[in-house]
Amino acid sequence: MQPNRLACFHRYNFLPEIPGEMRFNASLIESGDGYLLSFRNKWKDSRLFIACLDADLKPTGRWKQLVFPGRWKGHEDGRLFRHNGGLWIAFVGFTGFETSVLYAKINEETLTVEKSYWPQYPGRNKHEKNWSCFSHEGQLHAVYSISPHKIMAFSEPGEGEDPACTIAHETPFTGSWSGGYLRGGASPVLVGDEWWHWMHGSTVQANERRLYTVGVVCFENKPPFRITRYTPEPVDIADPKAMPCGEKSDALFPCGAVLRGDEWLVSHGVQDHWTEIRGYPMAEIEGKMVKHG
Repeated sequence: MQPNRLACFHRYNFLPEIPGEMRFNASLIESGDGYLLSFRNKWKDSRLFIACLDADLKPTGRWKQLVFPGRWKGHEDGRLFRHNGGLWIAFVGFTGFETSVLYAKINEETLTVEKSYWPQYPGRNKHEKNWSCFSHEGQLHAVYSISPHKIMAFSEPGEGEDPACTIAHETPFTGSWSGGYLRGGASPVLVGDEWWHWMHGSTVQANERRLYTVGVVCFENKPPFRITRYTPEPVDIADPKAMPCGEKSDALFPCGAVLRGDEWLVSHGVQDHWTEIRGYPMAEIEGKMVKHG
């Protein structure tokens, strides 16, 4: 399928007053009559920014830098989501030696950070990323991995405390996916009784550059959150001919998804440099899905 390229944001035409060479890995979410777009501004020691878009996905000129406390040298790859009626963002904190997933509550009126948390996961790796957060019955959860399908549950943090998180549910992925190693992507979106998770795959090309692909996994809106359907083939793929190239990969990385009418709007990081919002007809995506299990 050929997605409809609805908007492109990069350093030459998108908020040039923001420092940094890039505008990539942006997350999209509905807000009022328009949208919010959160993005990072460079490859190393990056910062996260949030900007308002109108109903036509055009910048309104209103934006803020998101300021987080702590020891983090860089803030990367924000994913906006809703939880208990509020606007939140999950992101990666980089110390220079390791990465951790953090999340923060954002004041939707002022576009400022109200409070932030560093989830404490006993089984953490040195480099943690690609947690995809969603809210279920008032409790924060996250897709930790797709194959197997591991779902984290977060405790409610006390005043001045960070939440604990554990792998609460694990079910197998038994499907056949041709797009490489399965990883997370956009925050899941609830449609009816299913969560739609726009995710990415990665594989290594003959020239040893990593190639990113895009797919969709749907899972139940109840524990243990079993996968119900998925796309066995990628619905989109990075273009190795797109310039400029990323440092080590040809990237198309879904970070945000919104269902608008009968079309999915998905914000992608492209080639580790800019952001594109692409439109995918819901009917075409559903036509590519197969039942899981």
